[in-house]
Amino acid sequence: MGFLRTSWLLVFLAHSVFASDLTQLPNCDGPQGPMPFINPTVLNWKATKPNQFKARAFIEGVFVRETLDRDSHYQFIIQIGPDAQRDIVEVIYNKEFGQYPVLVPGMPVVACGDFINAFRNGGGYSASPAGAIIHWVHWNPGDRDGGRHQHGFMVLGGQVVGYDHEAIAARARPGR
Repeated sequence: MGFLRTSWLLVFLAHSVFASDLTQLPNCDGPQGPMPFINPTVLNWKATKPNQFKARAFIEGVFVRETLDRDSHYQFIIQIGPDAQRDIVEVIYNKEFGQYPVLVPGMPVVACGDFINAFRNGGGYSASPAGAIIHWVHWNPGDRDGGRHQHGFMVLGGQVVGYDHEAIAARARPGR
């Protein structure tokens, strides 16, 4: 195994342990309930599914670089497998759902949200420099999208971002 591959694997395993130690990590709910991390599945979707394919994803990786910082959204690349060129996705975070820490290359990232293959324009999503995106990585207030998106979140350097525990718990109470 080469030095770079071994180094990346060690970083990946280290942050896998980090993610599993978080006591406040929310569930990433998929169609059948709470999901495990599915990095290999996401990489397979990216390689085999058509442009604009959508599915629920729960991934872990490391921050690589920022792609765009707009007034409303922050976009960045994370590496979720050993190949630094191919095993990447772009995360798109709506700043309306809270602050996030300063990111540095190699920082652990966990993302729960909607995966979309975006290797060319069309179908509602612009092409991504990574060829795929994870978005809706924040809680869903429910009234602005008709309930089409499940709650998402991120963990950046150990800090849960984009998840409002109190608002989600209030919506789940009986009688609401």
